[in-house]
Amino acid sequence: VQAPNKLYGTGINLSGLNLLNLSDWTWEANKNWVIETANRGDIIRFISDPADLRNIYRNGINGEKTTTGLEVAVLDSLGFDWNPTLHQFIKN
Repeated sequence: VQAPNKLYGTGINLSGLNLLNLSDWTWEANKNWVIETANRGDIIRFISDPADLRNIYRNGINGEKTTTGLEVAVLDSLGFDWNPTLHQFIKN
């Protein structure tokens, strides 16, 4: 799927922006997509600021994580760190 303005596509979009867009979304599919993205060496950016706890936890403080929070946890487990200067996750 390609957006009319050609800024993004779903699936593998070499030299473009890859978005996960599933009609039957599950956390497991999302997690696998994040892992595959990291393993391919794609640049990983988030729309939601991962440094803002309101994007990480449902109550904005702690406890149950949002999807963004779960994605950050996966990237952390794969050895990625958030680089606010570059606005992306970098493999350490």
